[in-house]
Amino acid sequence: AKSLDFEKAATYKQKLEAIARYKARSPITHMASGQTDVIAIAADEKKAFVNYLHINNGMMIFAQTVEIQKKLKESSEDLIAMALCHFREKTQSKAKKIYANVAPSVTDEKLELIVPKMGEKKDLVDLAIKNALFFKQEQLNKKVQVRTTSRSTLMLLQQDLRMQQIPMRIECFDNSNLQ
Repeated sequence: AKSLDFEKAATYKQKLEAIARYKARSPITHMASGQTDVIAIAADEKKAFVNYLHINNGMMIFAQTVEIQKKLKESSEDLIAMALCHFREKTQSKAKKIYANVAPSVTDEKLELIVPKMGEKKDLVDLAIKNALFFKQEQLNKKVQVRTTSRSTLMLLQQDLRMQQIPMRIECFDNSNLQ
């Protein structure tokens, strides 16, 4: 489009749209028809990252990852149970089978919770784990980027004001009421 070759640009646009449509409709699993939930947790001492996938007839209908701040050193089993309730309510899931990397501490008797060891079901859980870890890395990168941006702003201020050191504290006061 920049080089004013609009026919070629239209062809590329159609190809990209076809790829997007294919990705949106491609099945992620060949399991039996019906609904399935997949949930995985990646946790450390302070935070947990939970990824949830809702699959209907082999197609991923819903996927989301959340960050949970640990307050009382909750276990992964407790956090995954809480997240599972939240996501099932949000998606109005009626799935009877749930695949997870950690068995929740509390489950419904009507649900079949499975921690798969191999095969296609394990691959789905591994996908959820990868999603949680990817989200964790994205969050860390954002924090590093904010720190880097703040540091570069202070360095620019040091340069503009010709200061010897980077300003670590800036003080100001409002004299509008002093007359």
